[in-house]
Amino acid sequence: MIILKTYSAIASALLVLWFTAPAQAQSSRAWVSGKGADAAGCGAPTNACRSFQYVHDNVIAAGGEIDVLDPAGYGAITITKALSIVNDGVGTAGVQQSTAGANAITINAGSSDAVTLRGLNIDGLGVGANGIVFNSGASLAVVNCVIRHFAYDGAAQNIGDGTGNGVLIAPTSGSMNFVVSNTIASDNGFSGLSYLPPSGAANSRVVIDHLAAFNNLNGVAVDTAGASGALAATIVNSVASNNSYAGLLLSPIGGAVAATVDSSYMDNNQYGIVVAGAAVAYLNRSVIASNSVDGALNNTTANTLYSYLDNRINGNATNVGGTPLNTSVKPFSLAYKGFDYVAYYNGAYENANSLAALAATGANAIEASIEYGIDPQNSTIYTDANYTDSLTALGATIKQAAGLGLTVMVRPLVDFVDQTDLNGTPYSLGEWRAYYNPGAPGSVSANAFFASYQAMILQQAQVAAANGATSLSIGTELDQFTGPAYKSYWDSIISALRADYPSLKLTYSSIWDDNLSPWQWGGAGLAVGTGNLATQVSFAGELDFFGVDCYAPISDAANPTLAQLIAGWTQPPTDSTSLAVTGGQSLIAYFASVATAVGKPLLFTELGYENATDAASQPAESSTNVVDSNLQAALYQAFFEAWQQAGNSAFAGVYFWNWDPNAAEVGPGQGVNFSPQGLPAQGVVSQWFGGSQP
Repeated sequence: MIILKTYSAIASALLVLWFTAPAQAQSSRAWVSGKGADAAGCGAPTNACRSFQYVHDNVIAAGGEIDVLDPAGYGAITITKALSIVNDGVGTAGVQQSTAGANAITINAGSSDAVTLRGLNIDGLGVGANGIVFNSGASLAVVNCVIRHFAYDGAAQNIGDGTGNGVLIAPTSGSMNFVVSNTIASDNGFSGLSYLPPSGAANSRVVIDHLAAFNNLNGVAVDTAGASGALAATIVNSVASNNSYAGLLLSPIGGAVAATVDSSYMDNNQYGIVVAGAAVAYLNRSVIASNSVDGALNNTTANTLYSYLDNRINGNATNVGGTPLNTSVKPFSLAYKGFDYVAYYNGAYENANSLAALAATGANAIEASIEYGIDPQNSTIYTDANYTDSLTALGATIKQAAGLGLTVMVRPLVDFVDQTDLNGTPYSLGEWRAYYNPGAPGSVSANAFFASYQAMILQQAQVAAANGATSLSIGTELDQFTGPAYKSYWDSIISALRADYPSLKLTYSSIWDDNLSPWQWGGAGLAVGTGNLATQVSFAGELDFFGVDCYAPISDAANPTLAQLIAGWTQPPTDSTSLAVTGGQSLIAYFASVATAVGKPLLFTELGYENATDAASQPAESSTNVVDSNLQAALYQAFFEAWQQAGNSAFAGVYFWNWDPNAAEVGPGQGVNFSPQGLPAQGVVSQWFGGSQP
């Protein structure tokens, strides 16, 4: 089931008016300039302030944004609330710390506060303690920054002293998310980035993408000696080089640490990677070379440092020190490891910025989808000015994905998007498309609908084939009219596609619980008990894959364990809805039996979970809307473990719902959302998708 996003057309100007407010009324946006002055009333572009700290304390409201107008030094800052500091290419926005033992940026924010730092040059001048210190808050994003020259004042290689770091993450409690992207951390006395919680049970998720950490003592260092929480880290497309001790040092003593390292380099250090204590690390597609002592030093057991055999570990003084690497694990073996990549509104693909990050998870496929409107009054499918992205943008997205090594399925979506089309009909704005029925086979309305629908599908196929897509879903969740009575309409569509676009593989995205039909609205639709999943898609045998949009409840337990979630797939369901669908079989056995009955490989064209407290029991849509990102991650982990255990050869692939083209709309601080972007679930997916590209 797809929950349609509400679209708003938002027109904005750069700045028209600045209202001078009383001192107690703070702004959501303020500007700083090297020519500005810290004084009452500052903050407009024409009357900018001079320092970040003054704006933080006197001008900007919680959740606001400080924008940099020109190159200058803007001073150290202590942040105590949700805040963004943004320099988008105006030149060097400096944050220097010339006081020995002091930090450049300290974050002591509230438990729900998100902080973003973008485009800053943070320099310790050889005396400052740390570049960025995160003590508390909900999330931190560090993007396009340079962090250098912070001094270490402790004993050599004493990981707990807490100075000399480009970025120091030191929380004591709560669940937090951190993203460091396109950043340089160099010439620091201890580490480019350190995770060192001094105490407590903080549970954190760190995503490091395109970090260059060099000429430090360690590139990235992790220790939980004084704490009992957990850290899940994902490091992709990064370099840890020329550090005097380790490129990556994982030495937890208190809490649990799991790290996935993908497509990264650790070279010309003493040690490329060191794993000790209660750490687990997974290496994928990475290079560990030219390290002067050990390429990989595994100080624990063979079950803690895993190599997927697609790494290059050679040219070191000793390639592997300590206990051997575990090379028995293999990435999740599927032909299609992907995400639904949907343009929810006109312009979504044009403004997209997250496809490269999607590919970095190890995914090898996407479903590219644009939205169309359903007009029940005229029984047609149409292009909506607000919702339907352009075919040009769709074609460009297909080409971009192919350039990243991703195969593309084109999968158009149809929805109720305009109330004027629905007046006088039984349908409502945002209603699930599965309720729509165009009328009896052979009726004027059914004939009109299918003529319009076929024209749209053929247009989609033309764009798909012309730009390098390999497959097409000819429909999504329209199961009211896929049964035998409507088969001739679908046969016509399939025949036209096979004739004109023979290179495209075809599927259809059926609803997982057809057995619980009908989904009636206004008296139209399936009769009770006629929605068998293996037969209701009457043309399934003419396709290349049997596609299913799967939102099966996995567990009704209040706080399900990972074992319970795995059992939700491998054992007869405890949830009454899932049990009714499977007839007492496990979910895996049920879907395998459907694929066997249809005679086609099984493809989950949608499967996903929100980061919500009830995601296991209500995966289609949360009713609590309370964030629980750890449960979302556990649900992904359970899916992978359960299906790997099953080893079902008929299972061809999965497309997770979803990956948002616009990264700013999802991730830490964005509330309940399906996308795993920037959340613990992304690390789980990266771990299991970690094989070589096809």
